[in-house]
Amino acid sequence: MLRLKEVLIRAESEERQRQHEEVLAQLADVTSARTQTVELAKAGSAIAWGAPIISVIVPAGFFGMLYLVLTKEIPDGSPRLADIMLGWLGAAFSAVVGYWVGSSAGSAQKTSLVEALARRQ
Repeated sequence: MLRLKEVLIRAESEERQRQHEEVLAQLADVTSARTQTVELAKAGSAIAWGAPIISVIVPAGFFGMLYLVLTKEIPDGSPRLADIMLGWLGAAFSAVVGYWVGSSAGSAQKTSLVEALARRQ
């Protein structure tokens, strides 16, 4: 009975360590992406403007399409296309919001998880 408990504790500890390493890898990936964007901006690269430009175009398209779908009569044969476009723009809008807001919230959650895992070790 004692041996089984030790095996379970060891397995749980190994799983926590694996999760800990996975979170650290994700944090490093996010940090690397942010650092690259900052470095491109410091160097005056036009590529650094990619995310901000897309972040303006996508919400404008989403809200424009939403306005059209809600206020205008859609021609026969086009409602399905309008729904598809609105769905695609909605998903893209969600990605834009996630890029600017969600990644910070996600990083905070990951940091909290790493700290909790570190305390258990």
